[in-house]
Amino acid sequence: MKIVTFLILLHGMLLAANSQYLDSMADKIFRDSNATLASAFGFSMDLGYTNYKIDVISSELNRAIDYNILELSLGLSYSYDAWLWGIVVKSQVEEFQSNVIVERGGGLLNDFATIDRAEVSLYTGYKINDFLRLHVVLRSAKLEATDSYTSYIDYATNFYYQTRGLAISLLYHQTFWSRHAFWGSMGLDYSRAIVSIVERINGIEDDAYIDDNSDSLGWKVGLGYTYLFSKNIILKLGADYYKFDFGALDVDSRMQNSTLEKAFLFEETYALRAGVVYRF
Repeated sequence: MKIVTFLILLHGMLLAANSQYLDSMADKIFRDSNATLASAFGFSMDLGYTNYKIDVISSELNRAIDYNILELSLGLSYSYDAWLWGIVVKSQVEEFQSNVIVERGGGLLNDFATIDRAEVSLYTGYKINDFLRLHVVLRSAKLEATDSYTSYIDYATNFYYQTRGLAISLLYHQTFWSRHAFWGSMGLDYSRAIVSIVERINGIEDDAYIDDNSDSLGWKVGLGYTYLFSKNIILKLGADYYKFDFGALDVDSRMQNSTLEKAFLFEETYALRAGVVYRF
């Protein structure tokens, strides 16, 4: 059933969509056809393969969780003259192999984790000139996962991970051969992580747990290609990379009602996506 859903979504992706990085070629055509200030609405649909690697390092809770999922992004946007405003909702379509690893020592514990992830973004963009754009994105994401493995005894971990942040990036855009274009972006991404980790050993809740939050000023880069298929439709490919170092989280004890130690939280995200831009 999931494979059928994937094929349907892949077919639908070829029919319509938009992007946070609206293409200047479409802007030019729209302006030429109206001979006035350009304004347009857009609808978006992207399909992306994303890898989320989230490391939690301590002596009590020591995990590197490597989530690999297929995600669908739907969005609406409005552009007027040099400005762009929009919203994007991202949801999980399919889970691929997800590795739970002992961070110190690198041992593979299992290759599957039950994952539920969703994300909402509000964004605005400003076209500085024909080559440069400024983008600001307000984002909230939630990931819930349950993983388990057996090493003489049974271990199961419930992981809740929510991030809220603000990203600012500068995008360079270059058109060539009339219908083709490349773009590249780089920027800073402030994020606050809210983390809850509870481990069960043979079904009994472990004494040590994490229920804390931390902030990070990370960075992001992106690359992409667009092709002007028609006046209103643009095909596109893109890749993104994010990196955060959230620093220390408290590992607490239920029995002692105190902090046992510090855990260190890191996140890396790789994403490949394909879609279409449709403006009306």
